[in-house]
Amino acid sequence: MLTRRHVLAAGLSAPFHFGIVGCAQNTRLSYLIGTAMGTSYRIVLPIASVSPKLEQGVVDILANLNQIFSTWREDSWISAVNLADAGQVIFVPELAWDLLKQAQILNKETQGRFDITCHPLVALWGFGSHARQGGVTPTWREVEDVLHYVGQDLILLSKSERSLIKSDKRNQIDVSSIAKGYAVDQIVALFRREGYSDFVVEFGGDLYASGAPPGRKSWHIKAPGQTEALRLTNRAAATSGPEHHSRNGFCHIIDPRTGLALRLTQPVTITDDTCLRADSLATAAAIKHAEIARK
Repeated sequence: MLTRRHVLAAGLSAPFHFGIVGCAQNTRLSYLIGTAMGTSYRIVLPIASVSPKLEQGVVDILANLNQIFSTWREDSWISAVNLADAGQVIFVPELAWDLLKQAQILNKETQGRFDITCHPLVALWGFGSHARQGGVTPTWREVEDVLHYVGQDLILLSKSERSLIKSDKRNQIDVSSIAKGYAVDQIVALFRREGYSDFVVEFGGDLYASGAPPGRKSWHIKAPGQTEALRLTNRAAATSGPEHHSRNGFCHIIDPRTGLALRLTQPVTITDDTCLRADSLATAAAIKHAEIARK
């Protein structure tokens, strides 16, 4: 669902993670607001209106990515992967291949803190599309059992055939910690192809600020838990933290190396060149922040 709004500049926050502040008082902003992948998105442009073609382009991008990556849809590509047998050769769509390759890089860059194969752990702790019922904290033995089939090295990618093979039938992929950032990057690319240079795209805690509003050198963005506004131009930001995804004192972020869910009280915001990277690095930073807090 997508709606269109035209308003004068003002700070906005709920239900969105980021607030846009500091625009010139009489700047007219257009907003495209909608829902996808179980969360909300907002696109802000300092222009009078946005073409219906561009609006439809946003809807098409999100629908396509949802069809590929949603673990909530039985007919999605990723659901087919998660049900596949060990050793079965699975063709990878072009968009999914791009994301999987970048996920490999980020897994190494974060020393394993970011891992897209942690779906069984997410479900074990009571989160995600196949969450266990009752909100019971898993035992250490249960966590240890699941850890045997978690790890990106257990998913083999073949570049020549653009395919993947699972080493264990129980291997499952969940890209929710990176898909929204990837979607933002796709929308940014669409807007730039259509000749737009100054805009903000936010999607469920992930944001990209392109160019700047009139009379400013950058967009001023208020991140969750931050007292000072971020000043962003051609830069992404992502926030990871407890938000509303808490159960028995644990948040939805799980350390894939230990299998343990985190106890976080404050969100962590990371900026980077792309939203995909900021998205995944925010998750990894939240895990590292928890490590430091335990010492």
